[in-house]
Amino acid sequence: MKTDLQLDKQQFESLLAGIWLGSADVLALVKQLGSSAASKDGFTHLLLSALANRSGAIDTAESHIYKAFTADPGLLKKLLPPESPNHGAALATEYPMTQFDTCPVCRSGERHSVFAGLVVAHLCYHEALAPLLHWVECQGCSHVYAREQNASDALFGGPPRATTHSTDISMERYNNDCESVAHLTEMRRGGRVLEIGPGNGTRLAAFRDMGMVTLGLEIQEEIAAHCQRLGLNVRLEDFLKHSPDAPYDVIALGDVIEHLPDLHGSLEKIRDMAAPDGLLWMSTPQYDNFILQEARTRGADPYLVELEHWHYFTRASLIRLMEEYGFQLIRQRMGKTFIASVEYTFQRS
Repeated sequence: MKTDLQLDKQQFESLLAGIWLGSADVLALVKQLGSSAASKDGFTHLLLSALANRSGAIDTAESHIYKAFTADPGLLKKLLPPESPNHGAALATEYPMTQFDTCPVCRSGERHSVFAGLVVAHLCYHEALAPLLHWVECQGCSHVYAREQNASDALFGGPPRATTHSTDISMERYNNDCESVAHLTEMRRGGRVLEIGPGNGTRLAAFRDMGMVTLGLEIQEEIAAHCQRLGLNVRLEDFLKHSPDAPYDVIALGDVIEHLPDLHGSLEKIRDMAAPDGLLWMSTPQYDNFILQEARTRGADPYLVELEHWHYFTRASLIRLMEEYGFQLIRQRMGKTFIASVEYTFQRS
């Protein structure tokens, strides 16, 4: 049977851009391909997936992503550069995924789909993971979350995970982190700080250099070792199993909360580790941020293809969650490290 269209990667990317830009000619061409009875190659299915995402038909978008790899088992070889560890890999037929039947924030079951994101180009992708995330928005509290996510043991499996973005150090990063936490060190001079997921270590170093007593907890062995080589007080330990000898004056989560499967269990533990008037600082991408709203009109929201994220908070859904555990918002500002990442400071009441 004749195939509708055989595209190379450059042609595919050009047509993909045309779909999101709303090019009438491109939209007409892809719609014509979709209505044809002839068989379709992998790139054509991915174009039809983008068209479905653009029109809000998210289940159809997801279906076309899976059909793309069925139609062309070698599609990853065409999509990914030769240096990618997944170049030429074949996808599995089933994936052990964790399902969310209700909203992880407010527990409502009312939701609608917003996007099916292809994640195979992510630095931490490997062939044991599903090639997409299906994002839904809670109609009760506006929280956006992955309807199903790869199991944690699968996310941490496979080849060595990419950590360059986590361990990159520059004077700019350090200065940004100093600026982010300066108000915390002023409010709790010389206090005890716990940072969950210290990453490259510059924020923990900023706390230390401003006179705070610091501890970082990290679950990734290579990142913990990196911080330890820098002389930082970092342990390879899951914060959920941590037993502090005294409450913490400040707890920091820099772009961490969106990675936590169990929000309620995590916040209960964090509340219990915080001093009665303790401060909780966090940064996280904000779904309803203007820059990201604009990016989604171009199909270019980077967080919808962020493989390791379970959650995508709106301002309202994050504040609602924090208030449930007794944390009141006292400060908010835009971050400078990642696109549209917002920094929040809460105080335990």
